[in-house]
Amino acid sequence: MGGVVTRELGDRPFSYKIVAHTGRVPPYSCMVDGVQLSTPCTVGNSGLAVGDERLMTIEATGEGKALSIALRPEIFDWIENECREEDCERFACEIWEMPEERLLSVDEASEGEGAA
Repeated sequence: MGGVVTRELGDRPFSYKIVAHTGRVPPYSCMVDGVQLSTPCTVGNSGLAVGDERLMTIEATGEGKALSIALRPEIFDWIENECREEDCERFACEIWEMPEERLLSVDEASEGEGAA
């Protein structure tokens, strides 16, 4: 998700904001770590806020754009229903190899318009 944001909005610090709708409990909140590693937005620099909802989406606004990026429901369900602690590494490797369009849903709008 962070890679999509960086590709679309750039990597200039303080040029956009992100809200992660992941909740604050692992493994869901681990998505926040990925966003912090792949964008200039962190919780520490106030570029990234974390919502309590476990929606597995992020919203990014800035540079005249608004992005909404979500983990596709079928991928979320697959992880929820089939991933066990002993399978986590295998699941992570499979997800890493997935094409972006299979893994994520991306909606873009002009900033102020809201992503569809």
